[in-house]
Amino acid sequence: MRNHRHPHQSTGRIYGAAVAIGHHRPSSATGVGAEEAAAEVEAARGRDPIARLAALLAEAGVLAAELEGDRDEAAAEMQDAYDDARAAPFPDPAEALRDVQDVGSPEQEAY
Repeated sequence: MRNHRHPHQSTGRIYGAAVAIGHHRPSSATGVGAEEAAAEVEAARGRDPIARLAALLAEAGVLAAELEGDRDEAAAEMQDAYDDARAAPFPDPAEALRDVQDVGSPEQEAY
């Protein structure tokens, strides 16, 4: 197991962050055919924030090997976190709502 840092603790080489959102599967129930889904995925690849950022960094002189190393390190860290989560016991159901604010309006400040 790797030594994990706090999520807000920087290594000094943070370039950006993005979340990839999966697309639905082609289905007659959704009315989306395989060709439409493939076209949607291809269009999304052109807007991929990670690929766009990598291109900008390459133009700025960041070496491809350094970006690849950072990508590999991030993938290994995510895999370690996933493995740790899968191996962890389920939390006690009695603790499920601890620290959940259930008073006041969401539009108001919580503090």
